[in-house]
Parts: sequence; structure tokens; C-alpha cells
Amino acid sequence: MNASASKRLQQLHDDINACKGGIAAMRTDHAALVANGDDNAADALALKVRDAESRLAVLHDRLPVLEQMAEDEAAEAQAVEAAALVEQANAKQAELLAQFAKVEKLAQQLGRAVAEIDDNAGLHWYRVANKALKLGGQPDKQQISDCRALLESLAKSRQRLAGIAESYSQRLFMAG
Repeated sequence: MNASASKRLQQLHDDINACKGGIAAMRTDHAALVANGDDNAADALALKVRDAESRLAVLHDRLPVLEQMAEDEAAEAQAVEAAALVEQANAKQAELLAQFAKVEKLAQQLGRAVAEIDDNAGLHWYRVANKALKLGGQPDKQQISDCRALLESLAKSRQRLAGIAESYSQRLFMAG
């Protein structure tokens, strides 16, 4: 059994159609022979018609078996394709989870950096600069402005990251 069941089924349908066409042509020829009075040739052709009809019946007997085999073959191919798609989806999921882990790590690092800047640089520096200002010192106003801009930039990054996570979460929910 080298050919697939679907190919064999197609070939069987072709053979059945060819056999039906041959029988129809022989019946036409048989009628012409009978009409012309050539009974011996008509009888010989009638035997060929019966042989062809017998062959057609044999071909029809194979039809249900090959139809079932072709259905089974198609179901097996579909199962193989489904398994491949599941494997592909699992690989994508693993890739996505790795990306989420990386993003989560980066978000934690960003959060720690912002907290460190808030705790160490921003608040402490601001208190010292204010105290220096009250005592008559001249803290660099550009540094105050730069620090404030950096803190605002970090806060915006954190908000943007939260927005991206929320958007992705919503898309995931809608896709699921």
C-alpha cells in the first residue's frame, strides 16, 4: 500500500467513472448492432457489457472501505497538524514567559532605582539643599532642576511600563 488512501480513493472514483463511460458506450454500440440485425456481434458485446458491469460492482465494493480509510487518514493528518500547532504554541508561550520574566526583572530594577533615587538622592539632597538655602548657601538650581527632571522621567517610564502591561493584559484577556 504505497499510495495514500485519499489518492487510492480518487483513483477508484476515476476508474468507476471510466467504467461507467465504457458501459454507456458499449450499450449504445449494442443497440446499434441489434438494430442492424447483427445478433452475434450484439450478443458478444452484451457479454462485454455484463463483464464491465461486474467489474463496476467490484469497484463499488471497494468504495466504502477506501472512504473510511481516507477519513481516518485525514483525521490522523489533522491530529498531527494539531499536535504541531500545540507544540508551536507552547514554544511561543515559553518565549513569551521568558520575555515577561525579563520585563518583570527590568521593572523591579526600575522600581528599585526610582526608590533608591527617591530615598538617597532626591529626598536627601533636597533636604540638604533646602537647609543650605536657609542657612544662606547657594545650592545649584540647575542641579535641582536636573534631579527633578530625572525623577519625572523615571516616573513617566514607570507609568508607561504599567500602561503597556495593562494593555497587554487586556489583549490577552480578550484573546483568551
